[in-house]
Amino acid sequence: MSKRKQIDISSYFGGAAISSKDVCTTEKPATAAKVSKRVLHVSTAEKWKTTQLAVYNAEDWLLFLKDTDANQVKALKYSACTRYYTQISGVKGFSPQWSSDEGCTRLMLSSATDHATSEPHKQAMILVMNQKGMNVSERSKAMQGVLDSQKQGSFLSALATLNEQDLERTKKKFQIAYYIAKEELPIVKYSTMLDLEERLGVDIGTAYRNNNSGGVFMDYISESIAEELKQQLAKVHFYSVLTDGSTDAATSENEAVFVVHFDPDPPGCDKVKVVVSFLKLNFLQTAGATGIVESIKESFKAVSIDDLFHKLVGFGADGANVNKGNKEGVKAILRRENPWLNFGWCVAHRLELSLKDSLQGTVFDEIDEVILRMHYLYKQVLGLHLFPCDTKSLKHNNKGYIIRQ
Repeated sequence: MSKRKQIDISSYFGGAAISSKDVCTTEKPATAAKVSKRVLHVSTAEKWKTTQLAVYNAEDWLLFLKDTDANQVKALKYSACTRYYTQISGVKGFSPQWSSDEGCTRLMLSSATDHATSEPHKQAMILVMNQKGMNVSERSKAMQGVLDSQKQGSFLSALATLNEQDLERTKKKFQIAYYIAKEELPIVKYSTMLDLEERLGVDIGTAYRNNNSGGVFMDYISESIAEELKQQLAKVHFYSVLTDGSTDAATSENEAVFVVHFDPDPPGCDKVKVVVSFLKLNFLQTAGATGIVESIKESFKAVSIDDLFHKLVGFGADGANVNKGNKEGVKAILRRENPWLNFGWCVAHRLELSLKDSLQGTVFDEIDEVILRMHYLYKQVLGLHLFPCDTKSLKHNNKGYIIRQ
């Protein structure tokens, strides 16, 4: 290309002519943009221990390496993994960085959370708690209580500053939370029900509309009901206990505990009223009669009754051997404490057990197997948590498949 044409083209694009010297000269690479270093203040890291990481017992294992600036964190250290390096180094997912002298330089909450939920860290924490003579689940439960109290404290402070209009809105949300709990609906329905109320013209406001707020409301409602029951039981002269076992979706054994007592002066009635109140649903730490008795004691401690047997006069449950065994059953354990206790067994359940025993070895075994297989067909294969007889909510599509209406 001639120099004249080069000048013309350059002028057309608004630039100067490019000389051969300019073309051949190698440009110096641009300086890379300076990457800003993440700063984590010691106060923030300390706050993690009692807030987001409290449920993981971070007070027992999270340490900080401070930078030259004493107010900033240089690295995170995990003392439990450092201490039990030899025992956990072979566990899947282990990272030497957790136990190194330099520590972890990823100064993020998510990094600490991921570590706390890792299998090597869990194994290390079990070793720490065993040495201290503590149970990991009990420690986690205690720390969760601290976290909940902090959360509720800030919530109470916020309620105290509400004006009359916002207070009325909050009362409506309490009522919705109570309805969801009473009807045994999932907590995720809380926010959607608020949306529905708002569409129907109810003044809901913008605060406390997420599902976490609904859970806090339920906690306060349950505490209020528990306090009322506590006052009632303090007045009565005697009570009885009812229990029933259940298995959740994770096939964990649980025990529901109820208390039966007389209300001598019920409101709006001149007769003594028999009251059955729900106490608690407990996960059985140990199977068998001992676990059930411990579950009953724990339920009464929840309403500040440490001496269960002082006013206990009766016990009722199903007719299973674990309850009515005369040597190692719940009946035998309770009778050692209170020889005068009265025991009653569920008539309907005992009839069921009698029929089951009498039909054992007959064609009923095949019927039982068919019903069980139908249950798994609906629950696992089709993904429908319905009873086989619940056909009203099922229909056939154009391909003949069963679907939910």
